Amino acid sequence: MMDCTSYSYGPWAIERLSRVIKKPSVFVTDCELALKNTLKTHYSDVPQQLCTWYITENVGSKIRQAWAHQPDPDVETTEDSEDIEQQRTACARRFQHLASAPTPAEWDTRWESIQNDYAEKEDFVSYIRTQWVPFKEQWCRA
Repeated sequence: MMDCTSYSYGPWAIERLSRVIKKPSVFVTDCELALKNTLKTHYSDVPQQLCTWYITENVGSKIRQAWAHQPDPDVETTEDSEDIEQQRTACARRFQHLASAPTPAEWDTRWESIQNDYAEKEDFVSYIRTQWVPFKEQWCRA
């Protein structure tokens, strides 16, 4: 699981990049803050987007953690496993639905619904709130 981290991207890296790329129309990155900040400093007029594949993989990992299978075979049945998998799939779809909200108001409505519906999955909701909501303009349609 990758979170936004802080690596150093010195001027030498950007200088080399600018030799190859004069002015791109957009930068698509993961959520590496040092890279994003350096790009913003040196290419302030170039929009940044977050890679949706990267986000989907990381959110999927959190979903699997939130709906982890119980290790006790006496407690879990095949039906329980199927139910857990259905809940994981439903949550992933809800997140994709959030990302595709057509307007900011609809995004807010969908996000509020996710927070309410998954309130018992505090770690998952907190992860979305702290890791991805601050950057929503860079990965959401709205």
